[in-house]
Amino acid sequence: KKLLTNHFIKYSLISILIIEISLLILYFSINSYISMENTTRIKNDYLNYGKELLGKEVKRIDQVLSEIQTVVKIMQKNHEEILSNPEQYNIKNPPRFKYSSNGVYYKTTKNGAALYYSADTKIGKKEKEKALLTEAMDPLLKSIVELDQNIVAAYFNTYDNMSRIYPFIDKLYDLFGPNMHMENHNFYFLADQRYNPERKPVWTEVYLDPAGNGWMFSCIVPIYKNNFLEGVSGIDITIDRLVSNILDIKLPHNAKLFLVDHNGMILGMPKDIEKMMGLAELKNHTYTDPITKTVTKPLEYNIFKNQTTFAKHFKDMIEKNKTNSELSLNGKKYITLQQIVTRTKWKLMIVIDEKKIFSSINELKTFSDRIGYFAIMFMVGFYLIYFYILAKKSLELSKTITKPLRTLNEHTSQISLSNNDIEIVDTDIKEIYELSSNFSKMAKELDDRTVKLHKEKQQKQEKIKEVELYKDKSVRDHLTGLFNRAKIEQQLELLYMNFKENKELFSLIYLDIDHFKDINDTLGHAKGDVVLKEISNTLQKTTRGEDIVGRIGGEEFLILVRNNSDTAQKIAEKLRVSVETTNIIEDRAITCSFGVTQITDEDSVDTLLKRADDALYKAKRNGRNRVVLV
Repeated sequence: KKLLTNHFIKYSLISILIIEISLLILYFSINSYISMENTTRIKNDYLNYGKELLGKEVKRIDQVLSEIQTVVKIMQKNHEEILSNPEQYNIKNPPRFKYSSNGVYYKTTKNGAALYYSADTKIGKKEKEKALLTEAMDPLLKSIVELDQNIVAAYFNTYDNMSRIYPFIDKLYDLFGPNMHMENHNFYFLADQRYNPERKPVWTEVYLDPAGNGWMFSCIVPIYKNNFLEGVSGIDITIDRLVSNILDIKLPHNAKLFLVDHNGMILGMPKDIEKMMGLAELKNHTYTDPITKTVTKPLEYNIFKNQTTFAKHFKDMIEKNKTNSELSLNGKKYITLQQIVTRTKWKLMIVIDEKKIFSSINELKTFSDRIGYFAIMFMVGFYLIYFYILAKKSLELSKTITKPLRTLNEHTSQISLSNNDIEIVDTDIKEIYELSSNFSKMAKELDDRTVKLHKEKQQKQEKIKEVELYKDKSVRDHLTGLFNRAKIEQQLELLYMNFKENKELFSLIYLDIDHFKDINDTLGHAKGDVVLKEISNTLQKTTRGEDIVGRIGGEEFLILVRNNSDTAQKIAEKLRVSVETTNIIEDRAITCSFGVTQITDEDSVDTLLKRADDALYKAKRNGRNRVVLV
């Protein structure tokens, strides 16, 4: 009696203590794991939020730029119309013009746009007529500037050094100087025939406005008269107006946005970013520190050239095209993201303090740990009492229950061995005896059912495999593994019916291996089979997943493309290059000819196949190894 009591206390107490300690360890581990998972989830959520935010703001900037580009196109049409049809424009109340002291011919009437004619341009009748005719441009220039708060100026500059600019600038001749050669400026040669043969709107680099408006950029467009470049019209936009509402957005966790151009020059940033980088936003050509009187050059306001840790981090992101990254700065960790403004190639970036994101998670973890410490103290008191009572009662039960239960426990472990000869426990306890008897019956029945199920499952799987194997072989070409002629024609019929019902376009690519008979005759049919297999592999790898490829006989193949003929032609050309550049047979070039066509409302399946076949033979007649679209 004494031995059994001591034995139970010794081993049961240790086992339960180990379990409880394990549970506590598990609790704290789960707590840490949940905290870590929540941290990862929140971080990912915030990364997604940041990407969505950047995408939204980039889209907004792109929308503004798109609207400005549309306005510039309207301005181009208007200005070319005025210059090409001067007789249609009669200027009422013509303005007055005169020469300035430095020889500039300028407009003195202070309404509409200002006009400047360089002093080294000889002003004759033609120039005076142009100065007067371009007054017809003023209503549109005025409406462009006044209707869009992002636009600060609209202008027209000519090859003979005339500039018309709205809003009116008094003493423009002092601002521009006596001589101004338009063709020497980047905005002019960016629009000429050499750099802009399509005559489309062009965005300039960001530059500092000499009039003190800070960072600016322009959208310009060439103005032609009878294929002669008369000049350039454009719109000036200040970066400050465009991005001020973006940089001032109140974001969760005090996240901050800033903007740089594709050359790394900082275009706009909030005060917090200025402090991180040790700079202020560049709005003038130089910046003078009010205390040290030190003059800072624009070089330091460039992410690529600034030597701070902050600048180097974003330089690395830009160069490696990273969408998101992490930055450690002054003992703090930050999450950083970037996204490109497609029209101007600017980079919009966001900086988020990790500590502020995860503050709620850290507080929750601390609270959960405190609960765990309280549970430890409670368990110590509880189990002192519990083990005393349990040790006392266990001795009374152990003699009658332990032995039959252990025997039954051993029997339960045998169920995994598929042994249906489990003996019934010999005990005087009725409940345990019935349980053992029922378990023995159950084990036998489970074993019988398991055997039966395994047999049925095996038979069913074998039958399915046979059906699938037969089905697949019936539609596959035995050599290449591609769809055979019957299957590809069936798929063609389905696409044709779908086109008739739903008008979903599709195209055919008909191809043939060039000089295949010569390969069989000179190298043997085994080599010919190798060529067929390799080209089949190329067709499967190069086509899209939605395309259907089949061998229709000999060296001929048919590809069904679920798209128009332009897409099919591109796929065919890609296939042609892939086959030509694949070294299938050493010292022998293997090529294919391709015929491409698209379904029309008048087509039947036969006419469609006939047209694809005609295109193929046209490719062969024209020298092979080419794609012909009919």
